Amino acid sequence: MPRIKGCGTIVPYILYKKQVGKGGEGIVWKIITLFILVCCLTGCAGQPAAEELLRAPQLSAELSVVQKALNSYLGESAQLKYPHKSTTSSPFLFTDLDGDGLDEAVVLYQSDNKGLNVHLAVLEQQGQDWIVTQEMEGPSTNVENISSANLQEGGGNELVVLYSSPTAGAEEYLAVYSYTDTTLKEKALWPCVGYLLQDVIGSSTQDVVMVRRQNQQMTITLLISNGEEFSLLPDLLLDKRFTNCQQISYFNKQNQHYIVVDGQDQSGYTITELLLYNEEKNALEQYAPTDGTNIVNKTSRLKPGLYSADINKDGIVEIPVVEEEITTVDSGRRLSFVSWRDFTRNSNSVVQFGVLDMEYGFFLRLPVAWKDKITVSDGPVARSWQVCSTTGDEWYVNVVTHPMDRELPQAFEEYHQVGFVGQTRLLVRVNELYIQQKEMIINGIYLL
Repeated sequence: MPRIKGCGTIVPYILYKKQVGKGGEGIVWKIITLFILVCCLTGCAGQPAAEELLRAPQLSAELSVVQKALNSYLGESAQLKYPHKSTTSSPFLFTDLDGDGLDEAVVLYQSDNKGLNVHLAVLEQQGQDWIVTQEMEGPSTNVENISSANLQEGGGNELVVLYSSPTAGAEEYLAVYSYTDTTLKEKALWPCVGYLLQDVIGSSTQDVVMVRRQNQQMTITLLISNGEEFSLLPDLLLDKRFTNCQQISYFNKQNQHYIVVDGQDQSGYTITELLLYNEEKNALEQYAPTDGTNIVNKTSRLKPGLYSADINKDGIVEIPVVEEEITTVDSGRRLSFVSWRDFTRNSNSVVQFGVLDMEYGFFLRLPVAWKDKITVSDGPVARSWQVCSTTGDEWYVNVVTHPMDRELPQAFEEYHQVGFVGQTRLLVRVNELYIQQKEMIINGIYLL
C-alpha cells in the first residue's frame, strides 16, 4: 500500500488497485500528486485527526501519575496488562485495601526485568505523589479478571484475581490477596473453572464460590473467612455430566441461599444444576424440588448463550427450559417454545413463557396460560412468523424482523417497533381481540 512520505496518510488501497488494474497507474499518481499539493497547502490538517483515531486510549491525569510512579520504581516502562473479562477492562484498580478510609492503587503489569508473568503492584498516595509499597508476581502471563471484595471483617477489602490458564486447556487460577501494614499477602491460590463473590453463608461479608475440577469431575465449594485466615468447605460433586462451568448465579429467597450453575455436558448441551446452602451442615447440597423433578435432565438444551437469569427482575434467578422445538416454519429461524422456571416454588414453577428466536437472539414473552394451546407458523408478510391457535385458524401475535436500511412498507403501519438486534428492527403486532395481553407482549421482548 503506497504511503505519502511526510504526510503519514494512506492512499486508499482499493482506489489504487482499481486504477492500476485498468492500466491507469498514471491516473493514480496524478491523484497522489494532487493529494500532496492539498496537504502542503493545508499543512496536512487532516493528519492529527487520523493519528488520533489510531492512537491507543490515553490515560487520565491520575492514572498517568500512578503509572509514572510505577515506572520510576521499576526503572523501566512497565507494560500494562488489561484483564480479558473484567467489567472495568482496566489494568488499574482503586480500592481501600487496608481499611484506613483511603484508596490504594493496584496496577497489573509486565516487566522486562521480571520475566513474562503478570505482576501486581500496590501504591499508596502521599501528598500529590504515589509510592509503590508492595509488588508480587502472579502465576500466569495473563489475567482474566480482577476485583476487590469484602471477604473479612476489619474494614479493608481483599484483592481477588483470576489468572489465565498457564497452558491451553488447563484450569485458571484464583488468587486472594490481603493488604495490611503496607504488606501484601497471598491468602489463597486455587485452580478453578469459575467463581462468584457473594455472601452465601450470611456472615455479612462475601464468600468465594468456586467451581473446580477434581479427578475429572466438576465440584463446587465455598472459600470462607475464619477470622484472619480462609478455609474451604467440603467439595460438593456436581452432576457427572458437567464438563465445564459457563456461569454461576446466586439468589436469596426467604433467607435461603441458592446457587445456580450453568455448564455443558460432553455433547455440547447446556445443563443447569440448582444448589442450596445448608446452614446446619455448613455445606452446599443439591436442591431437590418438591415434585421430584430432575433439574439437570429438565434443563438440557442445545441453545448456545441460553443461560439462567432473573428474567422478571424479582431477585430470583430463573432457569430456562426448552419445552418444544418449533418445526412448522423455516428451520433457519430456529424457534422454540421456552419457559423460565423457579424450581423453588411449591406449585407451578413457570414464571414466564414464550418463543425463543435463536437466529436473532431474542425471547418473546407470551401469557403463561397460552402454554400447550398455541403453535407457530409462517407470518403474513416476508421475514415474519406468527403465534396462532393449534388449528391455525386464529392468529394471536405477528413478529417481523426488518432491516434498518430499508423503509418500512405501508403494511407495517399497525406493527409496534419493540427493539433492535444489530441492524434489524423487531416489529410486533397483537391481535386486537387480545388487547388485555397486548402491553405485556409488546414490553416482553428480551435480548439474549
